[in-house]
Amino acid sequence: MKSTIFYKQCLVYIFFTSILFLGFYLGEDTAGGAIYDYNIHKKTIEKLFLNGLTFGLLNYDNFSNSHSPIFIVILNYLTSNNELIGRLIYLFISSLIVIVFYKSLVLKYKKKIILLFVLSNFFLLSPYFRSYSIWPGDETIALIFLCLSIYFSIRFIKSEKKSLIFLLLNVISLAAASYLRPIYCIFSIYFLFIFFINDKFNLRFFILYFISNIFLAFPAFYYVFILDVNFFSSSLDGFNIINTFTLFFLTIFFYLTPIIFFDFKNIFYKFNLKNFILSISVTLLVLFFFKYEMSSGGGFYLKISQFLFKNHILVYILFPVAFYYSNQILELNKIKNFILFLLLIFIEIDGYFFMESYDPLFYMLFFTLFDLNVNKNLDINLNKRIIYIFIFQIFLLFSKFYQINFINDFKLI
Repeated sequence: MKSTIFYKQCLVYIFFTSILFLGFYLGEDTAGGAIYDYNIHKKTIEKLFLNGLTFGLLNYDNFSNSHSPIFIVILNYLTSNNELIGRLIYLFISSLIVIVFYKSLVLKYKKKIILLFVLSNFFLLSPYFRSYSIWPGDETIALIFLCLSIYFSIRFIKSEKKSLIFLLLNVISLAAASYLRPIYCIFSIYFLFIFFINDKFNLRFFILYFISNIFLAFPAFYYVFILDVNFFSSSLDGFNIINTFTLFFLTIFFYLTPIIFFDFKNIFYKFNLKNFILSISVTLLVLFFFKYEMSSGGGFYLKISQFLFKNHILVYILFPVAFYYSNQILELNKIKNFILFLLLIFIEIDGYFFMESYDPLFYMLFFTLFDLNVNKNLDINLNKRIIYIFIFQIFLLFSKFYQINFINDFKLI
Protein backbone atom coordinates (compact mmCIF):
# COMPACT_ATOMS: atom_id res chain seq x y z
CA MET A 1 0.00 0.00 0.00
CA LYS A 2 2.77 2.44 0.98
CA SER A 3 4.76 1.62 -2.13
CA THR A 4 1.67 2.32 -4.28
CA ILE A 5 1.14 5.72 -2.65
CA PHE A 6 4.82 6.56 -3.07
CA TYR A 7 4.70 5.50 -6.73
CA LYS A 8 1.70 7.77 -7.36
CA GLN A 9 3.39 10.66 -5.54
CA CYS A 10 6.47 10.23 -7.75
CA LEU A 11 4.33 10.32 -10.88
CA VAL A 12 2.52 13.48 -9.74
CA TYR A 13 5.82 15.16 -8.79
CA ILE A 14 7.45 14.21 -12.10
CA PHE A 15 4.46 15.54 -14.04
CA PHE A 16 4.44 18.96 -12.39
CA THR A 17 8.23 19.34 -12.30
CA SER A 18 8.27 18.45 -16.02
CA ILE A 19 5.99 21.44 -16.64
CA LEU A 20 8.40 23.56 -14.59
CA PHE A 21 11.41 22.31 -16.57
CA LEU A 22 9.51 23.02 -19.79
CA GLY A 23 9.23 26.61 -18.60
CA PHE A 24 12.98 26.59 -18.03
CA TYR A 25 13.58 25.35 -21.59
CA LEU A 26 11.32 28.10 -22.98
CA GLY A 27 12.95 30.80 -20.83
CA GLU A 28 9.64 31.55 -19.13
CA ASP A 29 9.20 34.75 -17.14
CA THR A 30 5.48 35.01 -16.45
CA ALA A 31 6.24 37.09 -13.36
CA GLY A 32 7.38 39.82 -15.71
CA GLY A 33 10.43 40.85 -13.69
CA ALA A 34 12.39 37.67 -12.96
CA ILE A 35 14.83 38.05 -15.87
CA TYR A 36 15.36 41.72 -15.00
CA ASP A 37 16.07 40.86 -11.34
CA TYR A 38 18.36 37.99 -12.35
CA ASN A 39 20.44 40.29 -14.55
CA ILE A 40 20.66 42.78 -11.69
CA HIS A 41 21.91 39.94 -9.45
CA LYS A 42 24.60 39.02 -12.00
CA LYS A 43 25.81 42.63 -12.15
CA THR A 44 25.81 42.73 -8.34
CA ILE A 45 27.97 39.58 -8.24
CA GLU A 46 30.57 41.35 -10.40
CA LYS A 47 30.61 44.37 -8.08
CA LEU A 48 30.59 42.23 -4.92
CA PHE A 49 33.72 40.25 -5.82
CA LEU A 50 35.55 42.95 -7.81
CA ASN A 51 37.72 44.12 -4.88
CA GLY A 52 37.30 41.06 -2.68
CA LEU A 53 34.26 39.68 -0.88
CA THR A 54 34.92 41.52 2.40
CA PHE A 55 35.14 44.90 0.67
CA GLY A 56 32.07 44.06 -1.40
CA LEU A 57 29.98 43.12 1.64
CA LEU A 58 30.99 46.29 3.51
CA ASN A 59 29.94 48.41 0.52
CA TYR A 60 26.91 46.39 -0.53
CA ASP A 61 24.53 49.30 0.06
CA ASN A 62 26.20 51.11 -2.86
CA PHE A 63 25.27 48.39 -5.36
CA SER A 64 21.60 49.41 -5.82
CA ASN A 65 20.31 45.95 -4.95
CA SER A 66 17.80 45.56 -2.11
CA HIS A 67 18.06 41.76 -2.15
CA SER A 68 20.05 39.89 0.48
CA PRO A 69 23.85 39.76 -0.01
CA ILE A 70 23.71 36.21 1.36
CA PHE A 71 21.63 35.18 -1.63
CA ILE A 72 24.02 36.95 -4.02
CA VAL A 73 26.96 35.01 -2.55
CA ILE A 74 25.04 31.71 -2.87
CA LEU A 75 24.06 32.54 -6.45
CA ASN A 76 27.67 33.28 -7.32
CA TYR A 77 28.96 29.93 -6.07
CA LEU A 78 26.07 28.15 -7.75
CA THR A 79 26.56 29.69 -11.19
CA SER A 80 30.28 30.62 -11.30
CA ASN A 81 31.48 27.44 -13.03
CA ASN A 82 28.49 26.78 -15.28
CA GLU A 83 25.55 29.16 -15.25
CA LEU A 84 23.15 26.76 -16.97
CA ILE A 85 23.92 23.87 -14.59
CA GLY A 86 23.69 26.22 -11.62
CA ARG A 87 20.25 27.43 -12.71
CA LEU A 88 19.09 23.83 -13.20
CA ILE A 89 20.27 22.91 -9.70
CA TYR A 90 18.45 25.92 -8.29
CA LEU A 91 15.31 24.93 -10.20
CA PHE A 92 15.40 21.44 -8.71
CA ILE A 93 16.02 22.76 -5.19
CA SER A 94 13.05 25.13 -5.58
CA SER A 95 10.77 22.24 -6.57
CA LEU A 96 11.51 20.51 -3.25
CA ILE A 97 9.13 22.90 -1.52
CA VAL A 98 6.37 20.54 -2.68
CA ILE A 99 7.72 17.83 -0.36
CA VAL A 100 8.23 20.15 2.62
CA PHE A 101 4.73 21.58 2.26
CA TYR A 102 3.21 18.11 1.89
CA LYS A 103 4.94 16.95 5.09
CA SER A 104 3.50 20.00 6.87
CA LEU A 105 -0.03 19.20 5.65
CA VAL A 106 0.24 15.55 6.73
CA LEU A 107 1.42 16.66 10.15
CA LYS A 108 -1.29 19.27 10.63
CA TYR A 109 -4.27 17.33 9.33
CA LYS A 110 -3.06 13.87 10.39
CA LYS A 111 -3.95 12.43 7.00
CA LYS A 112 -1.59 10.87 4.48
CA ILE A 113 -3.54 10.82 1.24
CA ILE A 114 -2.43 11.26 -2.34
CA LEU A 115 -4.70 14.30 -2.81
CA LEU A 116 -2.72 16.25 -0.21
CA PHE A 117 0.38 15.65 -2.29
CA VAL A 118 -1.43 16.75 -5.44
CA LEU A 119 -2.50 19.95 -3.66
CA SER A 120 1.12 20.59 -2.63
CA ASN A 121 2.10 20.93 -6.29
CA PHE A 122 0.18 24.20 -6.64
CA PHE A 123 3.53 25.95 -6.08
CA LEU A 124 4.71 24.73 -9.48
CA LEU A 125 1.78 26.43 -11.22
CA SER A 126 2.37 29.83 -9.64
CA PRO A 127 3.70 32.24 -12.30
CA TYR A 128 5.85 33.98 -9.70
CA PHE A 129 7.29 30.86 -8.09
CA ARG A 130 7.97 29.37 -11.53
CA SER A 131 9.71 32.50 -12.81
CA TYR A 132 11.96 32.94 -9.78
CA SER A 133 12.85 29.24 -9.86
CA ILE A 134 13.78 29.43 -13.55
CA TRP A 135 15.63 32.74 -13.12
CA PRO A 136 17.04 32.30 -9.59
CA GLY A 137 15.59 34.73 -7.08
CA ASP A 138 15.75 34.72 -3.29
CA GLU A 139 11.96 34.34 -3.14
CA THR A 140 11.82 30.58 -3.75
CA ILE A 141 14.58 29.33 -1.50
CA ALA A 142 13.44 31.69 1.29
CA LEU A 143 9.95 30.17 1.00
CA ILE A 144 11.43 26.69 1.45
CA PHE A 145 13.07 27.69 4.73
CA LEU A 146 9.90 29.49 5.85
CA CYS A 147 7.92 26.33 5.09
CA LEU A 148 10.45 24.34 7.12
CA SER A 149 9.96 26.71 10.06
CA ILE A 150 6.20 26.12 9.78
CA TYR A 151 6.77 22.36 9.70
CA PHE A 152 8.88 22.45 12.87
CA SER A 153 6.38 24.73 14.63
CA ILE A 154 3.64 22.18 13.92
CA ARG A 155 5.94 19.37 15.11
CA PHE A 156 6.49 21.23 18.38
CA ILE A 157 2.78 21.89 18.96
CA LYS A 158 1.68 18.38 17.97
CA SER A 159 4.41 16.50 19.87
CA GLU A 160 3.36 14.93 23.15
CA LYS A 161 6.68 15.61 24.84
CA LYS A 162 8.41 18.91 25.42
CA SER A 163 10.49 18.76 22.25
CA LEU A 164 13.04 21.52 22.49
CA ILE A 165 14.73 20.36 19.28
CA PHE A 166 11.66 21.28 17.17
CA LEU A 167 11.57 24.73 18.77
CA LEU A 168 15.22 25.35 17.92
CA LEU A 169 14.82 23.99 14.39
CA ASN A 170 11.94 26.41 13.90
CA VAL A 171 14.19 29.31 14.95
CA ILE A 172 17.07 28.16 12.73
CA SER A 173 14.81 27.65 9.69
CA LEU A 174 13.17 31.05 10.11
CA ALA A 175 16.58 32.67 10.56
CA ALA A 176 17.74 31.09 7.28
CA ALA A 177 14.60 32.38 5.54
CA SER A 178 15.17 35.85 6.99
CA TYR A 179 18.82 36.03 5.95
CA LEU A 180 17.67 35.32 2.40
CA ARG A 181 14.57 37.53 2.55
CA PRO A 182 14.83 39.85 5.59
CA ILE A 183 11.13 40.74 5.79
CA TYR A 184 10.33 37.15 6.79
CA CYS A 185 11.78 37.86 10.24
CA ILE A 186 8.40 39.34 11.19
CA PHE A 187 6.95 35.81 11.38
CA SER A 188 8.93 35.30 14.59
CA ILE A 189 6.24 37.42 16.26
CA TYR A 190 3.55 34.96 15.19
CA PHE A 191 5.57 31.90 16.20
CA LEU A 192 6.33 33.42 19.60
CA PHE A 193 2.61 33.96 20.17
CA ILE A 194 1.48 30.45 19.17
CA PHE A 195 4.29 28.91 21.23
CA PHE A 196 3.47 31.12 24.21
CA ILE A 197 -0.18 30.00 24.34
CA ASN A 198 0.86 26.35 24.07
CA ASP A 199 0.92 24.36 27.32
CA LYS A 200 4.40 22.97 26.63
CA PHE A 201 5.95 26.44 26.30
CA ASN A 202 7.23 27.10 29.83
CA LEU A 203 9.64 29.78 31.09
CA ARG A 204 12.70 27.69 30.18
CA PHE A 205 11.47 27.31 26.62
CA PHE A 206 10.72 31.02 26.38
CA ILE A 207 14.24 31.98 27.52
CA LEU A 208 15.87 29.55 25.09
CA TYR A 209 13.61 30.71 22.25
CA PHE A 210 14.37 34.36 22.96
CA ILE A 211 18.14 33.87 23.34
CA SER A 212 18.42 31.73 20.19
CA ASN A 213 16.56 34.37 18.19
CA ILE A 214 18.81 37.15 19.50
CA PHE A 215 21.92 35.08 18.85
CA LEU A 216 20.98 34.30 15.24
CA ALA A 217 19.74 37.84 14.54
CA PHE A 218 22.84 39.56 15.94
CA PRO A 219 25.05 39.21 12.80
CA ALA A 220 22.32 40.81 10.67
CA PHE A 221 21.74 43.55 13.25
CA TYR A 222 25.47 44.24 13.45
CA TYR A 223 25.84 44.27 9.66
CA VAL A 224 22.91 46.62 8.97
CA PHE A 225 22.94 48.95 11.97
CA ILE A 226 26.49 48.91 13.40
CA LEU A 227 28.44 48.61 10.15
CA ASP A 228 25.68 50.73 8.56
CA VAL A 229 25.26 48.58 5.44
CA ASN A 230 21.54 49.34 5.16
CA PHE A 231 21.02 47.87 1.70
CA PHE A 232 17.22 47.90 1.80
CA SER A 233 16.58 51.43 3.16
CA SER A 234 15.84 52.86 -0.29
CA SER A 235 13.07 50.30 -0.79
CA LEU A 236 11.20 51.79 2.19
CA ASP A 237 10.74 55.18 0.56
CA GLY A 238 7.21 56.24 -0.31
CA PHE A 239 5.41 53.85 2.04
CA ASN A 240 1.70 54.72 2.36
CA ILE A 241 -0.23 52.61 4.86
CA ILE A 242 -3.64 53.29 3.25
CA ASN A 243 -2.38 52.25 -0.19
CA THR A 244 -0.80 49.07 1.16
CA PHE A 245 -3.83 48.29 3.34
CA THR A 246 -6.25 48.71 0.42
CA LEU A 247 -4.27 46.76 -2.16
CA PHE A 248 -3.48 44.03 0.37
CA PHE A 249 -7.17 43.31 1.03
CA LEU A 250 -7.92 43.31 -2.70
CA THR A 251 -5.02 40.91 -3.32
CA ILE A 252 -6.07 38.53 -0.55
CA PHE A 253 -9.64 38.61 -1.85
CA PHE A 254 -8.31 37.80 -5.32
CA TYR A 255 -6.49 34.72 -4.01
CA LEU A 256 -9.54 33.69 -2.00
CA THR A 257 -11.53 33.39 -5.25
CA PRO A 258 -11.22 29.57 -5.57
CA ILE A 259 -12.05 29.16 -1.86
CA ILE A 260 -15.19 31.28 -2.30
CA PHE A 261 -16.32 29.26 -5.33
CA PHE A 262 -15.68 26.03 -3.44
CA ASP A 263 -17.79 26.99 -0.43
CA PHE A 264 -20.05 29.59 -2.04
CA LYS A 265 -23.25 28.93 -0.06
CA ASN A 266 -21.65 28.92 3.39
CA ILE A 267 -19.62 32.04 2.67
CA PHE A 268 -22.09 34.29 0.85
CA TYR A 269 -25.26 33.41 2.75
CA LYS A 270 -23.85 34.17 6.19
CA PHE A 271 -24.30 37.82 7.16
CA ASN A 272 -22.33 39.52 9.93
CA LEU A 273 -23.69 42.97 10.83
CA LYS A 274 -20.59 44.09 12.80
CA ASN A 275 -18.31 43.09 9.97
CA PHE A 276 -20.56 44.88 7.47
CA ILE A 277 -20.53 48.14 9.47
CA LEU A 278 -16.76 47.91 9.89
CA SER A 279 -16.33 47.33 6.15
CA ILE A 280 -18.35 50.43 5.25
CA SER A 281 -16.47 52.53 7.83
CA VAL A 282 -13.04 51.48 6.58
CA THR A 283 -14.12 52.03 2.97
CA LEU A 284 -14.63 55.72 3.77
CA LEU A 285 -10.91 55.96 4.63
CA VAL A 286 -10.06 54.32 1.32
CA LEU A 287 -12.31 56.72 -0.62
CA PHE A 288 -10.60 59.75 0.92
CA PHE A 289 -6.98 58.66 1.27
CA PHE A 290 -6.19 55.94 -1.30
CA LYS A 291 -3.84 57.32 -3.92
CA TYR A 292 -1.59 54.85 -5.72
CA GLU A 293 0.49 56.71 -8.31
CA MET A 294 3.36 54.29 -8.93
CA SER A 295 4.11 53.34 -12.54
CA SER A 296 4.08 49.62 -11.80
CA GLY A 297 2.55 47.24 -9.29
CA GLY A 298 -0.81 47.66 -7.61
CA GLY A 299 -2.24 44.19 -7.98
CA PHE A 300 -4.76 42.53 -10.27
CA TYR A 301 -7.88 44.62 -9.64
CA LEU A 302 -6.12 47.98 -9.74
CA LYS A 303 -4.53 47.11 -13.09
CA ILE A 304 -7.87 45.91 -14.48
CA SER A 305 -9.46 49.18 -13.33
CA GLN A 306 -6.73 51.26 -14.96
CA PHE A 307 -6.90 49.22 -18.15
CA LEU A 308 -10.70 49.31 -18.51
CA PHE A 309 -11.66 52.64 -16.94
CA LYS A 310 -8.39 54.64 -16.77
CA ASN A 311 -9.02 55.26 -13.06
CA HIS A 312 -9.36 53.48 -9.69
CA ILE A 313 -13.14 53.05 -9.68
CA LEU A 314 -12.95 49.24 -9.46
CA VAL A 315 -10.77 49.54 -6.35
CA TYR A 316 -13.41 51.65 -4.58
CA ILE A 317 -16.23 49.30 -5.61
CA LEU A 318 -14.51 46.04 -4.69
CA PHE A 319 -12.72 47.10 -1.50
CA PRO A 320 -15.73 46.81 0.89
CA VAL A 321 -16.51 43.37 -0.58
CA ALA A 322 -12.87 42.31 -0.24
CA PHE A 323 -12.64 43.62 3.32
CA TYR A 324 -15.87 41.95 4.42
CA TYR A 325 -15.22 38.50 2.96
CA SER A 326 -11.53 38.42 3.85
CA ASN A 327 -12.56 39.02 7.47
CA GLN A 328 -15.21 36.33 7.26
CA ILE A 329 -13.24 33.59 5.55
CA LEU A 330 -9.97 34.12 7.43
CA GLU A 331 -11.83 34.45 10.76
CA LEU A 332 -9.91 37.50 11.91
CA ASN A 333 -11.85 37.50 15.17
CA LYS A 334 -9.39 34.78 16.25
CA ILE A 335 -6.36 36.51 17.72
CA LYS A 336 -3.70 34.30 16.11
CA ASN A 337 -5.32 34.69 12.68
CA PHE A 338 -5.46 38.44 13.20
CA ILE A 339 -1.77 38.61 14.17
CA LEU A 340 -0.75 36.56 11.13
CA PHE A 341 -2.93 38.67 8.84
CA LEU A 342 -1.52 41.90 10.28
CA LEU A 343 2.04 40.70 9.72
CA LEU A 344 1.21 39.86 6.11
CA ILE A 345 0.23 43.48 5.48
CA PHE A 346 3.76 44.57 6.35
CA ILE A 347 5.33 42.23 3.80
CA GLU A 348 4.84 45.12 1.35
CA ILE A 349 6.15 48.15 3.25
CA ASP A 350 7.59 50.15 0.38
CA GLY A 351 5.92 52.60 -1.98
CA TYR A 352 5.34 49.90 -4.58
CA PHE A 353 2.84 47.08 -4.07
CA PHE A 354 3.47 43.79 -5.88
CA MET A 355 1.06 40.90 -5.48
CA GLU A 356 3.92 38.46 -6.15
CA SER A 357 4.90 38.96 -2.49
CA TYR A 358 1.82 36.90 -1.57
CA ASP A 359 2.04 34.29 -4.31
CA PRO A 360 2.41 31.46 -3.36
CA LEU A 361 3.01 32.62 0.25
CA PHE A 362 -0.66 33.22 1.04
CA TYR A 363 -1.84 29.72 0.08
CA MET A 364 1.05 28.20 2.02
CA LEU A 365 -0.09 30.03 5.16
CA PHE A 366 -3.78 29.48 4.42
CA PHE A 367 -3.41 25.70 4.66
CA THR A 368 -0.86 25.58 7.49
CA LEU A 369 -0.88 28.50 9.94
CA PHE A 370 -4.36 30.02 9.66
CA ASP A 371 -6.85 28.37 12.02
CA LEU A 372 -9.95 28.12 9.80
CA ASN A 373 -13.24 26.26 9.94
CA VAL A 374 -13.16 25.87 6.17
CA ASN A 375 -10.08 23.66 6.60
CA LYS A 376 -11.34 21.57 9.53
CA ASN A 377 -12.31 18.66 7.27
CA LEU A 378 -9.82 19.26 4.51
CA ASP A 379 -10.15 15.77 3.04
CA ILE A 380 -13.89 16.22 2.34
CA ASN A 381 -14.31 17.21 -1.32
CA LEU A 382 -10.57 17.88 -1.46
CA ASN A 383 -10.49 16.87 -5.12
CA LYS A 384 -13.04 19.59 -5.89
CA ARG A 385 -11.04 22.18 -3.95
CA ILE A 386 -7.85 21.19 -5.78
CA ILE A 387 -9.60 21.62 -9.14
CA TYR A 388 -10.72 25.14 -8.20
CA ILE A 389 -7.27 26.16 -6.96
CA PHE A 390 -5.47 24.67 -9.96
CA ILE A 391 -7.88 26.28 -12.44
CA PHE A 392 -7.31 29.59 -10.69
CA GLN A 393 -3.52 29.16 -10.81
CA ILE A 394 -3.63 28.21 -14.49
CA PHE A 395 -5.85 31.24 -15.19
CA LEU A 396 -3.34 33.48 -13.43
CA LEU A 397 -0.44 31.86 -15.27
CA PHE A 398 -1.99 32.41 -18.69
CA SER A 399 -3.26 35.90 -17.84
CA LYS A 400 0.28 36.89 -16.85
CA PHE A 401 1.57 35.40 -20.10
CA TYR A 402 -1.02 37.39 -22.07
CA GLN A 403 -0.31 40.57 -20.11
CA ILE A 404 3.44 40.43 -20.72
CA ASN A 405 3.32 39.41 -24.37
CA PHE A 406 0.27 41.22 -25.74
CA ILE A 407 -0.48 44.21 -23.50
CA ASN A 408 2.77 46.12 -23.47
CA ASP A 409 1.54 49.02 -21.33
CA PHE A 410 -0.08 46.74 -18.74
CA LYS A 411 2.86 46.89 -16.35
CA LEU A 412 3.81 44.55 -13.56
CA ILE A 413 1.09 43.75 -11.07
